[in-house]
Amino acid sequence: VIIWFFTVLTCLPVFHVDIGMVLSFCGAGGLAISLLSKGVAVNLIGSLTLYLTQPFTLGDWIQIEDGSLDGWVQSMGPYHTVVMRWDRRPVYIPNSRFVST
Repeated sequence: VIIWFFTVLTCLPVFHVDIGMVLSFCGAGGLAISLLSKGVAVNLIGSLTLYLTQPFTLGDWIQIEDGSLDGWVQSMGPYHTVVMRWDRRPVYIPNSRFVST
């Protein structure tokens, strides 16, 4: 992929395309992707932390430290944990919330 990228980059002047503009666009695109994927990465790290430390398992009753939510753990996925409230409503909690508290 890197060789292909540099090959295309060296051929751009033949088509009168400014290399600086292309590199700026690639840099801005890379920055946008990294900023947008931050939430996904934090949730995946939270999932890994939950898997390794196992602070709770399926069926456990948990309460968030600030008291805003309590219920039974219904499922744990790579991005969120599902907690079933007392009124049988599922609440999807991002795994990043467990890492930050």
